[in-house]
Amino acid sequence: MGTADYGLLAWEGIQFLTFLVICAVLMEDRFPRRTAAFVRAGFLAAELVIQACLFFAGEGCALVLPLIALTAYLPAIICLHILSKNGFFQTCVVWMSGMLAAFSLNCLRRLITVLAGREGMGTWVGVVSLAAALPAAAGLAALAWRIRRPFRECVREYSGRWLPIMLPTGMVFLVFSYFESNTAEPVALLLIFLAVLSVLLVAGRLIFLSASISRMREMEREAARQLEVQRKDYEAMRKKIELGRAYRHDMRHHLSTLDGLLQQGEEGSARQYISSLSGRLTELEEVWCANAAVNAVLSAHIGEAERQGCQVEVDVRVPGELPFDETDLCVIFANTLENAVHACCSIPEGGQRRIGLSARLNDSRRLTVSVWNSCPWPVELNEEGIPAAVPRDGHGYGLRNVQAVVKKYNGLLQCRWENGQFQVNAVLFDSQKKGAQGRKRTEWPAVVVTVLGLLFCVVNCLPLAAQAAETVPILGAVVRAINLHTYAREWGEWFPGMKQPGDELIEAELWDAFLAYAADKYSGYTDMDVGYTVTRDDELLRTVRFDAVVYAGGSGQLIRWVTWDKAQGRVLELSGLFWGDSYIEIISAEVLDQMIRLTQAGEGSYFVPGEGWEENDVFRSIAPNQNFYINGENQLVIVFDEYQVGPGSMGTPEFVIPTQALAGILVQPSILA
Repeated sequence: MGTADYGLLAWEGIQFLTFLVICAVLMEDRFPRRTAAFVRAGFLAAELVIQACLFFAGEGCALVLPLIALTAYLPAIICLHILSKNGFFQTCVVWMSGMLAAFSLNCLRRLITVLAGREGMGTWVGVVSLAAALPAAAGLAALAWRIRRPFRECVREYSGRWLPIMLPTGMVFLVFSYFESNTAEPVALLLIFLAVLSVLLVAGRLIFLSASISRMREMEREAARQLEVQRKDYEAMRKKIELGRAYRHDMRHHLSTLDGLLQQGEEGSARQYISSLSGRLTELEEVWCANAAVNAVLSAHIGEAERQGCQVEVDVRVPGELPFDETDLCVIFANTLENAVHACCSIPEGGQRRIGLSARLNDSRRLTVSVWNSCPWPVELNEEGIPAAVPRDGHGYGLRNVQAVVKKYNGLLQCRWENGQFQVNAVLFDSQKKGAQGRKRTEWPAVVVTVLGLLFCVVNCLPLAAQAAETVPILGAVVRAINLHTYAREWGEWFPGMKQPGDELIEAELWDAFLAYAADKYSGYTDMDVGYTVTRDDELLRTVRFDAVVYAGGSGQLIRWVTWDKAQGRVLELSGLFWGDSYIEIISAEVLDQMIRLTQAGEGSYFVPGEGWEENDVFRSIAPNQNFYINGENQLVIVFDEYQVGPGSMGTPEFVIPTQALAGILVQPSILA
């Protein structure tokens, strides 16, 4: 067992421990903490024993790594379901999150291994891998701890169907796993790693948003309960005031009745009549404004303030009809005045207790409310700009409710303390103008990130568009910087062994490609003599020219160039150099043009139109599997067999295709200069 095996085993251990830590952080235990800790410790001890037995039985990693899914992850998942307080599907969400984190670590390992080009061989590769694994695992654990509380809130509160959510998530995970385990392309592995990392970050963000929405709903429910209580108080108060108005309106009738009783000398009846009225007219309304709802709230709270010994200054100028919900107005006036009264009551007797209130509706249908009160102690404000008091015993929600109403009308709320006075200013805009007032300023950082993300997708998925964009001076530099294909060849240069198998394997691949072509061309051939010559072997390509004599009812010569792309680690096909099939028409037109020019110049005799050749012999187009090679100047050279495009005296004609003639259809990065 070598160093690479130990490094791979250490990686698997880190992945599994990361999986366990994330599951433990996100899960809610069914049992007491001590019992759960005892079960986890027992599970870890059992796992160590099992893996040690497999290690020694297989003389290394031969049994440990192939069976780790069955001997480690599956028992851990079963243990999680036993310990979890949540339901079956909620627990599945927990361990699927842990699996996704472990998978991201595995993607990182694969990427490092491929870039090193040794598949775990070499001490330094293992050291670099482990050096990257530890901070990555710590970062994932920190992310899990960060979302621990909102994650639990989401799992606890969501009572919908989990299967429609888990099924597509599991399928995406399987797709990632398949491509990750079946590719050695560094670009593909990098994209998979970034995709998995993005899924983790987006999932964390969605969890935060979901938990925030849950908390807001809870606050809305609490605010609704308080609003309902205030609404009932307001209704009772309004009925009382309306009744007082009715009694006052009928006062002249009552006085006429009393005058008649006294003139008739019925003093007893007059006293009885006065007694019946006194119980209902003890408190009469003082009119503060024309709006009945606002007037009712002001009457109650201003009266309470005066009973507490507060000096109240009121300047309210609002009409009877307002473009705002009356209940919302009651929330603002009731909560601000109630807070002001409570603050004044905390001032010792003999101190100055003053409260001020002003409210106006201007011509643009904007309501401005300002309430201030004496406050000799400084008030600390939180990040929301309201007093940093902890809500408790039904208190502390007043200004939050006011804030909710202000946001509803896209208004402004300001709290400030200075010179022994605390002041609350609120501005409400007409709901009909809410859309115009509520436009937010563009968030330029988000726009820039979105544009760059779209550009990244276009550049890497639409190479023709990328090639067109590279011609733009400034945009071209950005395109080249974010085009992952431009780095594929550089990686091949930095790590020469990254995608290059041994010479024997390359030779076998080249032979297989040649034999496959010969078998297709000479179906049923009986025998052939083959020799080959290496015509190019540098950091980019290895090109071999095969010269064969084929015996198939006669003898014939076959010449075929086969090229090995060292950066891509595969036999190079002509179609692999271009996007789509348009290359056949473009190359054919260029070859035909060269044939005509050479024929007219007397430098050759080719089967071109207008030269008296049979129509069936005239050159029309190259074949999809056309013979070709790439010369030392990285130019495409098209090769034809004897008698294919000219008389036998022409031999095997070759035509160099100018790279500029292929612009727009080359796959990037291209070998062709």
